[in-house]
Amino acid sequence: VLDAISSGALNVTLGGAAIGNGWIDPYLQYAAYGPFALQNKLIDQKTLDEMNSVVTKCQHDIDDSSWTFASATCSQIMDTVLREAGDINIYNIHLPCKGSLCYDFTNQTGYMNSKAVLEALHVSSHKDKWSTCNDVVNVMFTAEDRLSSFAFDLPKLLSRNIPVLIYNGKLDLICNWVGGASVVANLDWAHRDEFNALPLRNWLVDGAVAGQIRSGFGLTFLAVEGAGY
Repeated sequence: VLDAISSGALNVTLGGAAIGNGWIDPYLQYAAYGPFALQNKLIDQKTLDEMNSVVTKCQHDIDDSSWTFASATCSQIMDTVLREAGDINIYNIHLPCKGSLCYDFTNQTGYMNSKAVLEALHVSSHKDKWSTCNDVVNVMFTAEDRLSSFAFDLPKLLSRNIPVLIYNGKLDLICNWVGGASVVANLDWAHRDEFNALPLRNWLVDGAVAGQIRSGFGLTFLAVEGAGY
């Protein structure tokens, strides 16, 4: 969008960008699974120590652009957490996992496929049904797509004074806040050192602590208490 605006191909005002529980930089976020799991007592220190060698291999394969090897190696990290933690909800570790996606999406699926919604979206003549995760679309993503970092886009926004918010629910495992904080801390931009020196302070909503926040120079990182994916 920013590139299209800059080239004149798109005439809109971009007021800001926000990414919630995003998969932004796998190199850093795979490495965060262990610390997050230990912090939340899903694994013990011995398991974390064992995982660290796998993390090193995962990151090495990503650095080498060995996408097939990286996909196999990196997936072992989450597998190890789940093997020790048991059948947990990877999107909210305080909730049970029910169904293939850990939630019942019957109501959402029915709503999205209702006649009124299809007509409002001008897709009533489309034969395919809306689904939460479409396998046809999913298989089109390559290992490189899943393992490449897209963090380089964020400094582009910040350099043009477009505010960026990165936020994570603190109960989400799959795209957890430890990984989100690591992505933000490692962004290559003009105010990196100044931003990282700012305190991570409590974020208050109606006087109650609702999370932790670090904000400055147009960039905000927020970890939200009691929230999942």
